[in-house]
Formats: sequence, C-alpha cells, structure tokens
Amino acid sequence: MRTTLTIDDTIVKGLKRMAGKRGTSLKAIVNEALREGLRVMDNPMRKKRYRTKSRPLALLPGIDPYKLGQIADEVSDLEKLARSR
Repeated sequence: MRTTLTIDDTIVKGLKRMAGKRGTSLKAIVNEALREGLRVMDNPMRKKRYRTKSRPLALLPGIDPYKLGQIADEVSDLEKLARSR
C-alpha cells in the first residue's frame, strides 16, 4: 500500500543511516521500525516495582549517637569558613 507521511528530518537521517549500515533499502527499514514499534506499543513492558532492601543500622565503634548533631554542626561551620575565604 502506498501512503504519504511527514517524518521529522532527524528520524529520516537515522533511518537512512541504519539502512546504510544494514545494506538495505529505506523502505525495508521503515517497515521494520514500524512493525517493531507496533509490537512494543501493543505489548508494553511491565516495569518491575522498585524496592529497597532494608538493612540493620549500626554505628561504628567509638561513635556516640548523641553527638551526631554536634558533628554535623562542626562540618557546616567548616564549610562556611571555607566559602568565606
């Protein structure tokens, strides 16, 4: 069947490049791309649900959990000093 389509220039360039790489015609590449596109559109892949694995939280020996805020404040102060120089 013959039909007229308006195709973006960038897509035409890609199709021609692929036809050249495969040593086939533009018509064959367009038909293959459309077939593949229709197949994917008819049967979209189901995305796996992303899950994070929980892990036990443990502090390294010698780290006092009650002083973590103090460490964060000191780091923030050092960053401010570095920026002001």
